[in-house]
Amino acid sequence: HDSGQLHQFPNLIKEAIENRLKNSGRFLPEIQTFLHFEGKGVIPTWIKRAEDGRGLILRCYEVLGLSSSIHIQMYSPLVSSWRTDIIEYDQQELLIEQEKVNLTIAPHVIETIRLMT
Repeated sequence: HDSGQLHQFPNLIKEAIENRLKNSGRFLPEIQTFLHFEGKGVIPTWIKRAEDGRGLILRCYEVLGLSSSIHIQMYSPLVSSWRTDIIEYDQQELLIEQEKVNLTIAPHVIETIRLMT
């Protein structure tokens, strides 16, 4: 095979996608974030597909020893969001406002959150 063409492969894929979108009248944003997370003193530690296949699971940890507010927004509008236990059983439905989940995390707590788009 020609190794000179191999390094061009990502550009070829990008061009093919751009051409197909141009012909369809749709577009992709220049930059898009998969998950936007805001929260002083809260660190997202894990994101994965839920074991039961219903959405994604986000785990985060409050590190400053203070009650902290977090705001989570996904690449696609959220349909529902739940505070779960560590085994991913839904415990409390979380309110979605303006496509964001807003919640407060207690000091030094690990939170497990189900995000469904």
